[in-house]
Amino acid sequence: GPDATVSEAVAEMRERREGCVFVDRDGAPLGLFNERHLLTRVLRAGLDPAATRVSEVMSADLLALAPDDPPAYAVHCMVSRGFRHLPVVTDGRLVGFLSVRTILGYLNGLAA
Repeated sequence: GPDATVSEAVAEMRERREGCVFVDRDGAPLGLFNERHLLTRVLRAGLDPAATRVSEVMSADLLALAPDDPPAYAVHCMVSRGFRHLPVVTDGRLVGFLSVRTILGYLNGLAA
């Protein structure tokens, strides 16, 4: 949630072995926090990860995908906007996300 600390978000990322966490309230996506945010918005700024709320340093302007969006659209969004993670939303609720790793795995499966 938005009141979680950066330290809690990093622990979640480490536990899930993901490069980001999506911040939500009652399932509705509010933002994204990733490794780059940790480095540029927290550590470089000299903020204390244990005292900084993730909502203070996350990206709040999300581009969301629908589950039936074609993979080519996801790739286009990632490349054209420099995104490494995109939320997947149904009826305003976060149902998953795509990462560069997910897309590469999908493409590798097609090539096999």
